[in-house]
Amino acid sequence: MSHRMYLYNVNVTENRRDQEPNKYHELDGLLPVVASNESDVLMMMEWKYEFPLFLHPLFAGEPFLAPPMYNGTLGGLYANAFLGKAALMSFYSFIDRHAEVLTDNPKAFRASMQKIYSFLENKAVYNSFHLDAWDVFNMSDDPHEAQATELLNLIKATNDCIKAAIEADAPALLNNCPGVRDSPYGFTSFSQLFSHSAYGYGWEVIRSGYFEEEEDPEEEIVFTENGLEGLKKKDGTVIIPAQYDEVYSFPDNETFAVVKRGGKYGYVNREGKLVTGLIYDDAYDVLNGYGRVQIDSQHYLVQPGAELPSTSYDELRVISEEAQWYEIAKGGAKSIINAAGQTLLPFVPCESDRVGTYNGRPLMRITDEIKKGRKTLQFHGLVTAEGQTILEVGYLDIWPAFDDVVIVKAKDHFGMYSVQNGWMLEMEYDRIDPFLDKVYLLQKGTKHGLYIIGLEVVPPVYDMIVSDVNWAGDQEWETFATNGQAAFRINHLGVATLLSSEELEELLVENKRYRYNPHELNHLLAVAGDALPPDMLHAKGFDALSAQDYSAAIKYYTLAADKGNADSMNDLGYIYEAIEGFVDSKRSFEWYTRGVEAGSPHAANGLANCYMDGLGTTADINKAIELYELSAAGNVSYGHYNLGIIYYEGNHVEKNYEKALPHFEQACQLGYECHNYVGVLFEQKEDYKNAYKAYKSGAKYKDPDCAFNLARLHELGHGCKQDPRKALSYYMDSVKWGTANAHLELRRMYLTYDEVRDEKKAMEHEQLAREAGVEIPE
Repeated sequence: MSHRMYLYNVNVTENRRDQEPNKYHELDGLLPVVASNESDVLMMMEWKYEFPLFLHPLFAGEPFLAPPMYNGTLGGLYANAFLGKAALMSFYSFIDRHAEVLTDNPKAFRASMQKIYSFLENKAVYNSFHLDAWDVFNMSDDPHEAQATELLNLIKATNDCIKAAIEADAPALLNNCPGVRDSPYGFTSFSQLFSHSAYGYGWEVIRSGYFEEEEDPEEEIVFTENGLEGLKKKDGTVIIPAQYDEVYSFPDNETFAVVKRGGKYGYVNREGKLVTGLIYDDAYDVLNGYGRVQIDSQHYLVQPGAELPSTSYDELRVISEEAQWYEIAKGGAKSIINAAGQTLLPFVPCESDRVGTYNGRPLMRITDEIKKGRKTLQFHGLVTAEGQTILEVGYLDIWPAFDDVVIVKAKDHFGMYSVQNGWMLEMEYDRIDPFLDKVYLLQKGTKHGLYIIGLEVVPPVYDMIVSDVNWAGDQEWETFATNGQAAFRINHLGVATLLSSEELEELLVENKRYRYNPHELNHLLAVAGDALPPDMLHAKGFDALSAQDYSAAIKYYTLAADKGNADSMNDLGYIYEAIEGFVDSKRSFEWYTRGVEAGSPHAANGLANCYMDGLGTTADINKAIELYELSAAGNVSYGHYNLGIIYYEGNHVEKNYEKALPHFEQACQLGYECHNYVGVLFEQKEDYKNAYKAYKSGAKYKDPDCAFNLARLHELGHGCKQDPRKALSYYMDSVKWGTANAHLELRRMYLTYDEVRDEKKAMEHEQLAREAGVEIPE
């Protein structure tokens, strides 16, 4: 069974506190919520295993935990929809501004973005978002509310990361979001994750749960003439003339509808004829030809047009539409009857639900309650629609499987029962879960197996069985399992075969591994060892490099490079270029060269460094510039920065600020902090407005030079309003972030400007400048 998360847009209309204390303190006192009715619920997402991080802004609006609407009693997530839609649109606008960097196909992204905007504006009109992860939470033994708290904290952390990236206008900061580089699927950047074809830039996720309702030309509409109501079809055809105070629509597939006039009710057929007269004090919709009516204090089960039956009841209500059961009360006793008035159960269960079909009629689970102290325990039994008891009330739960087969839980064990054939699986399993149609996942202890109906049981000997399958035809499929240090293919006939390391590696390639949940993926990785696809080997190398385990990094990068991974070739070049104890210019040059040949723009930057400085080769400035340009064309920030420096400094070519500026700007856009160069070059052009903007961006990253130059602009009134106080503040930031010379500017400010004049502070900064080794002018 594929475990899924569900996202809804709902109208939250009621708040109430739990009647019983929550035993998990972190959720004590939380307010559960309910939607007003099913028409106020829009399903938005049905997605396997995860709530994708790029949709987390939907829960930026005052998120909280409360009981889910449909599943269980704990662990639902809710948030204000108005705030959430605004947050998501703001995030997507940010992605749009940086689409060349954050997506692999800006045109396709923008098409998806417009679909999402239209959906949020025109379809998601209710006041709250609700995330129900009950199905996924069931995969863990941890309490649902604890998992919900963890998920909510993750969403908050993601939204904090997104907010920081937007405020800094720095798309590279999105790589720090939870679930990007620590993704079990091997993503190494937000762009790589967001651009994965399975997501459709978010639109495929949303449309996974949304279904557009088709217009029904037969839909019935109540209309009014001369103050009276009638009923007509959408095309205008009158069904019931406007002759009544109230008219109700015909229930689906029924012949009679309820009408009211002068305080009395009756039934009208589809020809508009009143078949009973207006004789009832109350009347309800017809169900399979039978209606419930009331005369005075007595209730009757009638067939419209027939005589009033002689049998009446003190109470009468529908307990099950599918089995057509009615709860009655008569003379102080309660029981369950059918439409013919026959007694089916001599008591009234607290619940009844259809769990299957037997002889073409519903098979019903009934639930009875037993109080033990302050606790109320529920036990279940199995009954046919005719009232025949199949399983006595006494089981902890009964779930539908198929046809007349149900899954049964008693104490801590599960079995499978067929009304016609008896016990198909004895009560000896720790879990039985649906896997496919007529295929079930079995668990004994920590081991798993399969039960394919009509075949022998695949014994529970596997550590893990993948919940998704590959289809080879309408009936033919295969899935995969692990056991110890081996992996297996299991087909639709229950036949298991050992996988080779090459076959296992093929299961883990990027366009396949998203199909596994993290638990399954971890098992497959444990069995695979180093027999991994190149991108996963690269990810292991990156982790080792980050942990400064350079020998392990070289091992994994080399394995990945041997399989053609260009990023690993680049990273090997970097290790041999820059890591102390491993520097080898010749190897660095060789790996960078291989990386360029394999298409890595990062390796082009590294190889350019080699030609620039003569590392492992003869220095060649023209070759270096050619490679930096190749790197810059691949949106590598360092490539742009290095080109900017070459043209800015003019040490190897003629100085050219016009060429330098756009490269520095692009480097900033791609996440390299060189805003001060941008500001200086705009100042050189006397474009103070853009210079100010550049310095301001750099100050957000605590760049002391940018702060110093911001102070200078505020002091002079260039590109901004002249303001000595703001100038003073930015000089202070520059000092705080490492520019000792700013002490002298602070001294001058305190001695020069009346708005901030303070000779004592001026002398303090003069002393601090001396202590920092700054020469004090006469």
